[in-house]
Amino acid sequence: MADFDQTLALDPTHARAHYHRGRVLQHLGRQAEAHHAFQQAESLGYQEAREIL
Repeated sequence: MADFDQTLALDPTHARAHYHRGRVLQHLGRQAEAHHAFQQAESLGYQEAREIL
């Protein structure tokens, strides 16, 4: 999670990092935060996020 947070601090438009951060959050049971991360990834064009939303 820290790696994804660091990546996004450096590049907030890194869609893949948003997606994988969402997967970690989902695994941790933090569904609302995961959904937001997937929305961010989807808005940046990451296709896999569209399939989850």
